Amino acid sequence: VMPYPGDEYSDDGPPANDEIGSIVEIEIRNLPSDASVVMEIDSIRILSTDTFQIIQLVPDNIRYIFPEAGAGTITTTSTLVCAFDEYAAESTACVDYIGELTHKAAELGDSIDQLVEFAGYEFDVDIQKRLLRVASFGKSFSNTYVTDNFVNMCRRLKVLQYLRAIGTLISLEQLAVIEDSRLTKRLATHGHYQLAFEIAEILNSSVTPLLGIWARHLIGSIPKASPSTSAHERSTYFEIVTDMILNKFELYHYRGVMPYEPVAVFAHRIGEQTRDQNYTDIALRLLSASPSADTRFRVLLSWNQPKEALKEAVASGSSDMIFTVMEHLLAAKDMEFSSDKVAGAITVLNQYPESAAILRSYIKCVTEAHTQRNVVKVYSDSFREFTTQCRLNEYFRFEAKLRKDIKGGAVISQIERSVNSLSDGAKAVEEATRNERGGAANTKMINYHHILLDKQSDLEQKLDDKRFLNASLADTIRFCYHHNRASDAAELVQLFSVNEKMHTWAKLRAYIDSKNWDAINQMASAKKSPIGFDAFVTLLLDSNQPEQAARYIPKLSPIEKRMELYVACGDWRGACEDCLRNKEEGMLGQLKSRAKAESAISIIDSYIQKANK
Repeated sequence: VMPYPGDEYSDDGPPANDEIGSIVEIEIRNLPSDASVVMEIDSIRILSTDTFQIIQLVPDNIRYIFPEAGAGTITTTSTLVCAFDEYAAESTACVDYIGELTHKAAELGDSIDQLVEFAGYEFDVDIQKRLLRVASFGKSFSNTYVTDNFVNMCRRLKVLQYLRAIGTLISLEQLAVIEDSRLTKRLATHGHYQLAFEIAEILNSSVTPLLGIWARHLIGSIPKASPSTSAHERSTYFEIVTDMILNKFELYHYRGVMPYEPVAVFAHRIGEQTRDQNYTDIALRLLSASPSADTRFRVLLSWNQPKEALKEAVASGSSDMIFTVMEHLLAAKDMEFSSDKVAGAITVLNQYPESAAILRSYIKCVTEAHTQRNVVKVYSDSFREFTTQCRLNEYFRFEAKLRKDIKGGAVISQIERSVNSLSDGAKAVEEATRNERGGAANTKMINYHHILLDKQSDLEQKLDDKRFLNASLADTIRFCYHHNRASDAAELVQLFSVNEKMHTWAKLRAYIDSKNWDAINQMASAKKSPIGFDAFVTLLLDSNQPEQAARYIPKLSPIEKRMELYVACGDWRGACEDCLRNKEEGMLGQLKSRAKAESAISIIDSYIQKANK
């Protein structure tokens, strides 16, 4: 190893870099015969069966740090070291040194950086601590020094100490070459999970891939079933493993998106291979914890879990998702019906009113091109109500066709008699529908649909907006607010008993589309919102309005969530002010590490200086 400054130097001071080769040559002569040399980016490693040494060039500025190195001149850095030594010895001489340092305030910051830099070259922990203590001592006399370099070095040295504890000895420059995510992922791959998590926390790097590796290892290491283990004990063990994974994900949820989906897919794959239901249960629990309804729905369908997928689709209120489940159940891509698939599908889809209504509309459209008798035959025994509804729909189509075919007065009376006869039959069908189980509810739903169509037709004529035609109830309310027709929207809300949450969503989307910022501010002035204030930020960001979205971030909690949204909005000044307002000055360094633009970095630096005053 290169000699420490002052150990073998003459009175002339430390050698220049061209003289170091002779020292290295002297050291190499004493190496064992079985030594091997490994080149590194900043050093040479020499290994043998009994020894391990590193040869590394000593930085030039070391001669200006330690007075005992014999630099020949007294620098601000060496004065700072002397001041600290005298202060530690409780000597009054430190007063003179401190007085000298206060008169060199401009050079003091550079001297502190020199001490911090050299601490990174040291492998001796005691020397590292001494250098950092001296640097910390110097910070107390500098009002302009920015502590980012000091804090970053302390974090890096802590990482190096952690790596040394598991037998990985690398230098600071080598650590800088390795990306933080690659380092932590490599540690997790080799089973050092807790160390990887701690280093990720220190370096503020992503923990999502680490959590995925850890969770997959935990699931994959579950022992196989044995005759000595009961089914209840094994099921309990799986529940414990699942709780461990969910608790870990919840612990780090503020650090980004958690890998619920890939881990759930991994567990489900093992369940299919081993035919063990416990793995499938783990997969379903992990997937149910995912915050994305679209992800849950998509994965459940890929696992052939239509009942669970339908439950997610109904809960999300998405008609597209419900329709996708229905197609999956019917396998109706070719618009062909088979009795067994249709009978199974109607049993599942009739569990929810939303899916049952979409199925009826779907069958109605399909049977216009195919024979309705086949559909009626499938449902005639078990689903009399649905059969009656199909016949009623057929009557409405036939009646419309007859009225369209009227050409002249000569055949009007004959056709009208046929229509009247059909009308009597329709009344009888409607009466039968009311008497059957659930028939009254379906009749009410049909009436509501006709009322909505009439309202949409009137609004389309008044406002000359084709979007009203065939729109959903929520979109109809939204379009009313878009045209400043609050009275029409209120009428629809009261008529159809729209809940407050759906009403608020429609109103907010309308005001964003029309860029009515005053109205949005009035909505956000309430203490609570039925949809939460994070919906304001999310919808405004989706509409490419980051400046408006940033206005509502202070209403959210916790502060970690606010910081993520500030970064997404590009509001660095607002994020810094939030940190100072909540006395979270430590987050300013994290914000700076994520900033890319020079203007953002400059803003954060100004707030860091303000926090240090």
